[in-house]
Amino acid sequence: MLPWLDQLFDAWDERRRQREREAAEREALEAAVQEPDETIVDDESDDGDDHKKKKKKKKHGDKA
Repeated sequence: MLPWLDQLFDAWDERRRQREREAAEREALEAAVQEPDETIVDDESDDGDDHKKKKKKKKHGDKA
């Protein structure tokens, strides 16, 4: 086999492994971002006494 062809296949394999690592990192990051959301949903199912309610903002319109 030609040496440059062997290098080409090695580079292709390395690039494939790199893409797999990047995909795994993205999935781990997405899972980490979703975990806090799930804990908030779990907290909402409790009595709700610990939660502060958000105040609604009043819209100021023209009073003409």
